[in-house]
Amino acid sequence: MTFEVTQRDKKLLAFLAVVVIGVLFTVFGILPLLDTGSSLDTEIEVAQQSKQVMEEKIASLPVYQAQYEEADKAWKEEALNFSDMMSSQEIDKLVTGVMLSCSLEAKNMSITFKAEPQSLAPYYASEAAALAEQQKQEAAAAAQNGDAAAGTDSGAAAVGTGAADGQSMISVAAVSLTTEGDAVHIRQLIDVFSDDYPGIRITDLNYETNEITDKKGIVTSTSTVLRLGLEIYMCEK
Repeated sequence: MTFEVTQRDKKLLAFLAVVVIGVLFTVFGILPLLDTGSSLDTEIEVAQQSKQVMEEKIASLPVYQAQYEEADKAWKEEALNFSDMMSSQEIDKLVTGVMLSCSLEAKNMSITFKAEPQSLAPYYASEAAALAEQQKQEAAAAAQNGDAAAGTDSGAAAVGTGAADGQSMISVAAVSLTTEGDAVHIRQLIDVFSDDYPGIRITDLNYETNEITDKKGIVTSTSTVLRLGLEIYMCEK
């Protein structure tokens, strides 16, 4: 049995081939390009948003820089009220030197450090506190712009606070000592710690006066025993 292909069949097969080729070209050629184009549009939109955020941050960089310089200047002024970082041996040398300058010696002395560095927070009504609160609010507002904005804001926040935050950590050493001498030297020692060392705070002070008598019970001299507690506030400068 033979099958004869007519001219009409040839035309139908040619048309069907054209349709199949068109469908294959659409499925494997045009549709992937459309998907790729849509994906690229999304990426372009995200990139434009990131670019806008970056431009805003770059435009505000001088403001952050000025804030940083202002905070750094304020910190350096405040740091004058703190002692340099010292080891226990250096603290012992400092306190002993002060006592010797007042003609006194320590009967006993103990030095202990706080377990962890303490955070130095500015006074709530000060300009430094207002600046810190402003930066906090700006960071919170920028974080609402999405991940791209949050990532950029982190860099801006670092510029805004900078080394000032790292410097705001202080170490505290507690010193307890006992000494004995005449009342004039005892008062001199207290005045020196109180007036000449802004980074040292007197936390405990008590003293008692002992009378020294001769065999007849007559007071020949007096001696004052001082028990003094100090806190030394130190920071990196």
